[in-house]
Amino acid sequence: MSTTRPTRLRFAGFLTTVLGAALVALGSVFAWATVTIGEIGTANTFPPEDVKGLDTLEGKATIALGVLILVAIPAMRLTPSRSGRRAWASLIVIAGVVAGGLAIRDATRSFDRFAQSACDKVAGEISETTNLPFEPLLRRCEEQTAGRTQVDLKPGIYLVMAGGVLAVIGGALSFVWAGRPTKPGTADPLDEEPAAEGGPAS
Repeated sequence: MSTTRPTRLRFAGFLTTVLGAALVALGSVFAWATVTIGEIGTANTFPPEDVKGLDTLEGKATIALGVLILVAIPAMRLTPSRSGRRAWASLIVIAGVVAGGLAIRDATRSFDRFAQSACDKVAGEISETTNLPFEPLLRRCEEQTAGRTQVDLKPGIYLVMAGGVLAVIGGALSFVWAGRPTKPGTADPLDEEPAAEGGPAS
């Protein structure tokens, strides 16, 4: 690996990709929504329930994508071939699109997605505490969601969206950098185009 100072393009791609991956992973751990199940303002209401990204299949997928993006950064740097580096950069872009897309999809159908996840958590917690069967509790909770159930989106889901966008930008910048020709006798891409030697012929 080269020990020379990275160019602006390489540094911008690296920094943006790392930040995007970190936001995707952290956002997956944080709450994506708070759900209040039942008729708000009445006694027929469950306590508000936070739904974290990892409580959903999508959140598990986005944290895996965040880790994949982080792994792809050194892998791209260590890959000797130009096509291999571009493949890793493309993978970063795809992972960013998928992670951001999953978060956007859940945000646009937040009621259906998070009300069910909250019911699963509420029914499970009550079942563990009271030893009552899970299925009847889940059915009752699902009946309650037909009332005035409120779903409030939380910062975690927005962090994943932002991280996905940054990962796409970082992957695109890295793709441009990775496509540059390599230095003679090394696997390192040329950071700058070589300057023309000598002036015009007189």
